[in-house]
Amino acid sequence: MAVAIAARPLHIAWGLGDEAWDSMDPLEWPSLVKATALVNEVGRRKPSVVGFVTPDDNGSIVVPVEKRVTEEGTVEVVTKRYAYSAEPTAYLYLRADFDYSDAPTATLREVGVFMDTEVSPDCPAGQLYFRPEEIVNAGRLFAAQILDEPITRSPNRKIGIELVQAI
Repeated sequence: MAVAIAARPLHIAWGLGDEAWDSMDPLEWPSLVKATALVNEVGRRKPSVVGFVTPDDNGSIVVPVEKRVTEEGTVEVVTKRYAYSAEPTAYLYLRADFDYSDAPTATLREVGVFMDTEVSPDCPAGQLYFRPEEIVNAGRLFAAQILDEPITRSPNRKIGIELVQAI
């Protein structure tokens, strides 16, 4: 299944989400399991990397999987490590490198992965970032998450988002 998904046109989208999430306990956030769209998308980018990974305690790809409060009351981020795999695996790795001008002043609260997005034929060949008005068909959202901490964009900073999706 991961091979079939990797072969489709993929985009990593980000959005403003809902400002109310900022003051909510994460346990109260809405479930995105049945979501078909982001709450308030501002754009999406074609991934710069689509590949396969495998769990590896010494791997160079590190992604957060959980936040928890320790007995001392501090917040601890639990991560998982992966290594690139030349062979297809059940773990799809996606990375998008958002540019300086991609939503340069937005406060981002949500991220999603779409497949089969169709963009306007008026978009120039080679364009990698698309605003909602440039999208003819959003495609299918197959993974979404609310960010633990909002990302406040700045026009003088690039941002890379990498995801590992178990299929």
